[in-house]
Amino acid sequence: MMAKCLCVYMQLLVVVSELERQGLVILVLWRKHMQRPSRRWDRHDMSLVQQKAHCFFTDISEDDPFLLYATLHSGNHCNFELGPDAGP
Repeated sequence: MMAKCLCVYMQLLVVVSELERQGLVILVLWRKHMQRPSRRWDRHDMSLVQQKAHCFFTDISEDDPFLLYATLHSGNHCNFELGPDAGP
């Protein structure tokens, strides 16, 4: 399980890095607990994501309205991507 978690967060860094390379503005929505150290993710990778993207931290578990608002407010050029933990 731990290798899977690390792999998922490394994938986030890879995706954010590629979007940054394309010159896109990136917003990453995170749970506040992601700011605390954990064995599940590499702190350095999370720091790199924060350097490459605008990050918004929340404790709200039902953040769908915010996600939709942020996407729609950003305009037609906005891409909405869901991570592996998203969904019903």
